[in-house]
Amino acid sequence: MAKKARTTKRRISDEEYWEEWGERFGRKMERKGEAFGKRMEACFEKKGKKFEEKCCSWHPFGIIGPLIGSICGIVVLIIIVAIVNWLNLGLGSAFLSALTGFVMANLAWFLAAGLFFNYAKYISKFVGHFRYFVKPIITGAAIAFVAWLIGAVFMAVNVSAQDPIIASISFSLSSNVLPIFIVFVVLGYVFLIFGHVLRICIEK
Repeated sequence: MAKKARTTKRRISDEEYWEEWGERFGRKMERKGEAFGKRMEACFEKKGKKFEEKCCSWHPFGIIGPLIGSICGIVVLIIIVAIVNWLNLGLGSAFLSALTGFVMANLAWFLAAGLFFNYAKYISKFVGHFRYFVKPIITGAAIAFVAWLIGAVFMAVNVSAQDPIIASISFSLSSNVLPIFIVFVVLGYVFLIFGHVLRICIEK
């Protein structure tokens, strides 16, 4: 009987021990869960602030900042053209007249280019490594746009020069803007892939 009593007492002690252990474990897990939740909350808050700062880099206008910047650029361009035309009243330069005429006739394209490049710069600030995949497109567009402008300058020069070589260069640049864009985009992606493969080979 004494042996049986001791066994019962031991069984009760084990049950109490495991019950107490379960309570301690539960409290410990609760504290860890609270700590983990606070860390995650702080992490998301930090990421959210960083994302907000990047998205609102054109303070205080946020996502419409590139639009406002592009419109302001067009206004400045119109003012410059007006000043040049005013100065040209006394100069009588056919080159300046042709150049300012080209700018005023293509304001819509200048606005479109401003929107494209400003939003590309804006978006690239918070897309991380993904910007490397769109960089060839942006670079190709920039080169094509510059080629178009150079063609316009040659056209303005040829108004007074009347040179067949200058006319040919102007026509070639102005009429091949799309092929220039495509060629440089393809080259950009070729160099991007080649650089990525080369980096992998070096790391191995």
